[in-house]
Order: sequence, then structure tokens, then C-alpha cells
Amino acid sequence: MNDAFVACVEAAFKSGFESRAAASATVRVGQNGEQRTEVLIESAWHWLRANVAAGNDVTFVEVAARCPGVNPSRVHESLKRRLMQALAEGCWA
Repeated sequence: MNDAFVACVEAAFKSGFESRAAASATVRVGQNGEQRTEVLIESAWHWLRANVAAGNDVTFVEVAARCPGVNPSRVHESLKRRLMQALAEGCWA
């Protein structure tokens, strides 16, 4: 990797447009179901945050649909955990 690419990725992490967990899991997509599940949920979380920030109403059904093959209760629990963490950190859009 070159320095410019690394700088862009670090800026995406810092701005919140990318998460380290999603980026590291993306490299290993397909190796096992757990990593795929986490990547899907992380992607759905970012999609939800972007829509909320844009003032769009989003239902849980729409978010869960972005995680095909993942048990909706798993999606719900993961989103709940992320929301509670974001609220605690004061960074919910």
C-alpha cells in the first residue's frame, strides 16, 4: 500500500465513514459465516446512520433486509449494542 491510500483510509476511520472492524473483516469475507455476519451488520449500521443523518425514516425491516441470511434477532441485538455505545459516546447522528 502506498502512503496516500493509507492516509485516505485513516481519514475515513477518523471521520466515521468507515470502521476498523468492518474494514478488517472485509478482507476475510467468505472465510466463515461469523465474519460475513459481522460485515453485513456493520454495513447495515452505517447505512442506518447515513439515513438518520439525512433525516430519512428507516424501519428495522429495511435494516434487517440488508443482512440476508442473518437471524433478525441477531441484527436487532447488534444494532441495539451499537446504538447504546454511540449514545454513550455522544456520537449518534
